[in-house]
Amino acid sequence: MCWWISRSGSNVFRRLRHHLSYANVVASLALFIALGGASYAAFRLPAGSVGTAQIRNHAVTLVKIRGDAKTTLRGRMGDPGPAGPRGLVGPKGPQGSLGVARAFGEVSATGAVTNSRGNPVVTHPSIGRYCIALAGIDPSTETIAVTLNVLSTFNSAPPSELAGDGTVCPVGTWEIATGKLTAPVGGGLVHFINADQPYSFIAP
Repeated sequence: MCWWISRSGSNVFRRLRHHLSYANVVASLALFIALGGASYAAFRLPAGSVGTAQIRNHAVTLVKIRGDAKTTLRGRMGDPGPAGPRGLVGPKGPQGSLGVARAFGEVSATGAVTNSRGNPVVTHPSIGRYCIALAGIDPSTETIAVTLNVLSTFNSAPPSELAGDGTVCPVGTWEIATGKLTAPVGGGLVHFINADQPYSFIAP
């Protein structure tokens, strides 16, 4: 079979031959192979054709799963289980150390001392008056804190303390005054009257 090429066609091939090089040929072949491979993959792997049989075990990890798809893998939180049985009572702990207060105590309305420390001596010379003696603690230079106990009535007056001057309580003791507040019927000034009241004291 013979092919006749015209003079104009011969000129076209001559110009193409001058522009062809080894690099141009290799690049053209690579482009052809790449496009052919993509077309082959698109033809051979249609949508929905890949299933569990085509995926190797452990091939899909959490890193390769989209963030919003991971949330669908979490199930609903289960209901809390029943409470467990109550544990055994632990052993009794060691007794704590004594506080830093040098003396304290609870005094009844009659002057009896309980729950004390520091060997306090309490006397009750008159209604609403108590004398407290604490060894090693000088009333002329130190003070004690005195508060009414919860057994006091609603109109109980706050107790007061001062150093004994020998009038009611001896020098070297504290004089504690307790009482109640009263008001005349129909209104008027509130008065303080002596009354026996239970109280507590502490010498820090």
